[in-house]
Amino acid sequence: MLKQFLIISCLILPITACEKIGSYVADKIDAALPEESNLQRHKAEKIYTALQQPNQTDLLSLIEPDIQDALRKDLTLFEQMKLMIPADEQTSEVEVKRTLATNNLTEGKTTTLVYQFSYPQYDVYMSIVFDGHDGGDKVRGLWVERENKKLTDTAELDDALVNEPTSDDVTLADHVEAASTVSVNT
Repeated sequence: MLKQFLIISCLILPITACEKIGSYVADKIDAALPEESNLQRHKAEKIYTALQQPNQTDLLSLIEPDIQDALRKDLTLFEQMKLMIPADEQTSEVEVKRTLATNNLTEGKTTTLVYQFSYPQYDVYMSIVFDGHDGGDKVRGLWVERENKKLTDTAELDDALVNEPTSDDVTLADHVEAASTVSVNT
């Protein structure tokens, strides 16, 4: 009987230790991710409102010059983003669904926040790439996507929202381009 107890204890102990280590690492990763600042929330609201306007003047005043240039060169980009936003009323508060912190030696730090706007038929996701990890509101990338079906599964939602870098060879400009409807000219 004692042998069985020792064998079971020896089997359970490593599993318990792995779970505690995993929880510790997950907590550290969550603590390292920058949180949305009031400035970023305010900027996101202004951008979303500007996307609902008939012309892009308001939007252009909220984003960085290289993104402004890209929108001016391809006028359909603004229209495509604008068409993603329905005229219906939102069914819930805006929610930050995903945060991604990136640090690249040549381009610096960026924070990508993915906002969810819920409507009766579908959800609209707006990803904004902010400069730095300090809560500033300088916009370096913008992307809007409409999900035709409601996403309920967390894993499905994670896969659908952000393209994470997969190697150190990916530059910030490539990452911003992959997560944006406009590309950064480098």
